[in-house]
Amino acid sequence: MKKQNIKAFTLIELLIVVAILGVISAIAVPVYNDYIKTAKQEAAKNSLRSIALAQVEYRSENNTYYGTSSSARVTPSINRDLFSNNKTLDESGDYYYWINRSGSGFTAYAQPKTTGSLIKLCINQNNNLRDPC
Repeated sequence: MKKQNIKAFTLIELLIVVAILGVISAIAVPVYNDYIKTAKQEAAKNSLRSIALAQVEYRSENNTYYGTSSSARVTPSINRDLFSNNKTLDESGDYYYWINRSGSGFTAYAQPKTTGSLIKLCINQNNNLRDPC
């Protein structure tokens, strides 16, 4: 009887490949999550900078800064009143935005919608961005 030469992977070889993939994913997933967190925070910082710029224009037209309640769910009203409904702030994003007007200044806040790794950010009339607030 003629012996057939069948080429295949052994169980040990397959287990080694699975182990290598496990090590790679154990390293890659936390790095990816950190990258996503940083990107979300940078987007929130850019939104706060947009608010600060819009506040300059609003003050020149109205002789006062725009302010909202301290509720964290007023992002749509900021888009409507400060950005003329241009949806500058992402209402479905990871942050709520609101603006406290006090005396001759303001502080705009970006509050994470969920607790976790994102931090609260803020900017004031002097364009001083703080993280965390």
